[in-house]
Amino acid sequence: MIPQEQQRLIRPRESAAEALAKILDLISGQMNSQCFLALASARGETISVNGFATAARPVSELQRRIRRLIELPIDVRGHVVTDAQCAALAFAGGLEGYPEPRLLVELAVSEIASGDELSGRIRNLSRKRLYLVVVDDEGKVQEVEQLFLESDGTVGFRAPLTLTDGPVGTEQLLVAIASDEALETFSLQEGEQAAAFFDELRAEIRRRGSTVDFGMASVIVR
Repeated sequence: MIPQEQQRLIRPRESAAEALAKILDLISGQMNSQCFLALASARGETISVNGFATAARPVSELQRRIRRLIELPIDVRGHVVTDAQCAALAFAGGLEGYPEPRLLVELAVSEIASGDELSGRIRNLSRKRLYLVVVDDEGKVQEVEQLFLESDGTVGFRAPLTLTDGPVGTEQLLVAIASDEALETFSLQEGEQAAAFFDELRAEIRRRGSTVDFGMASVIVR
């Protein structure tokens, strides 16, 4: 028999689903910055959190709060973006489903050399149309056109990425949007700065009364 005093100290290990629910609540209650985004997702018993901000401190603070709240080990990764990319974060943070993205954007590698081809795949697509854009460190938005269906039902993609200035490593954002309707912003506003592009995309989604799924990842280009 376990003494009653010790019984009170024994707690069942929380499940991944319970831990994820706590993290989602934490993130939802914390987001008050236009340039800080945190996305949480789970695959099996593994929970991942990706934080995006213009400095490392907000993500470090989120990681500290998660460790105080959650018993399970959580993979928290920070991504430092530029001011010009902030509009992409604000857009994603305002979508239904945030902070748990429906689409999982998986990269073959997390870092590539300038001029090399980035590849990866997108999971959990359940809508008719899929769009994928790269938002570079200067805020310019370019659509990834090489999308193809894989044998396992995921969508693969390829895109060459090239830095415009010097040998400095920068984070390039990849934003995936799935919709049941065609969204004209992706063709009409390609090449625009992130602020104008995502303002127009947000307005178009509202005009159509559409619901979209989203996902986000980033890659370092050197």
